[in-house]
Amino acid sequence: MAPRYLKCGQNHRTQNCPKIERLKTLHCINCITDGHMATSRQCPKFPRQKPKKGENPTTKTPINHRPVTPDVSYPPCRAAMPVKSVES
Repeated sequence: MAPRYLKCGQNHRTQNCPKIERLKTLHCINCITDGHMATSRQCPKFPRQKPKKGENPTTKTPINHRPVTPDVSYPPCRAAMPVKSVES
């Protein structure tokens, strides 16, 4: 596979580009259109991140949004926990 320069779309390496001046119109080698480069997120063929297999992105619950148990105060909850003794 021959190398192609991302900015002009011709078959050469970056350092060998005959267009030394700044390009006025960028060329995308992925979707073969002008106006953006192949590394731009504006390109319709720019790779998008896909959700992991078996994972529904809409059902994720952030850790900081855990359900709160109503009418439970801290002292009764703490009293139910075993006390660890510290030996010196």
